[in-house]
Amino acid sequence: MIDSRLRGGNVIWKFSIIVALLACATAPAYAQDNRAEECWNPRAGHFEGVRPGETQNDLDFSRCHPTLQRGNERRNDEPRECWNPGAGHFEGVREGEQQNDLDFSRCRRR
Repeated sequence: MIDSRLRGGNVIWKFSIIVALLACATAPAYAQDNRAEECWNPRAGHFEGVRPGETQNDLDFSRCHPTLQRGNERRNDEPRECWNPGAGHFEGVREGEQQNDLDFSRCRRR
């Protein structure tokens, strides 16, 4: 026979494990909400910032990337690559060099 004190401790232990697992499962979703990202707007032909809490049915959420901006300042120290429509792939941006073959409206971090 199991003592009633052991059963009570076992229930508390199981409950604390469930609470910890739920906290771990919800943490990544909460962390993603704080990231600024842009998604493709096919009608407008460019990326637009995602506005949390607002319905944006015009965006293609399968084509999103984190924004390269913090505040009003672009981060130049971060390597990035942009789409080359002629070659059909992304290419690294070489700062200080003219790359007219790249579509700078479709860039992402490397």
